[in-house]
Amino acid sequence: MSQKTYTNAQITEITQWFEAHKTSLPSSLRLNAGFYIPDLPTTVQHYCALAQQLHSNPTYSAQISHLFSIREALTEADA
Repeated sequence: MSQKTYTNAQITEITQWFEAHKTSLPSSLRLNAGFYIPDLPTTVQHYCALAQQLHSNPTYSAQISHLFSIREALTEADA
């Protein structure tokens, strides 16, 4: 879900999902061939804080998009 800005509802939904799953996050994640996250819980925590504060600023849309990509990768791994 890549877009320039995100609504309050989108941010609330994604941050609540990560809050509900924070104790079951893996320690690291290879999101794709070029994007490895060595400390996933800390990255998610920082991205969620950034998303809540700056979701209407297009400069941070990539980081917010990563939250949706991370969730997608985690839910696919559980399927």
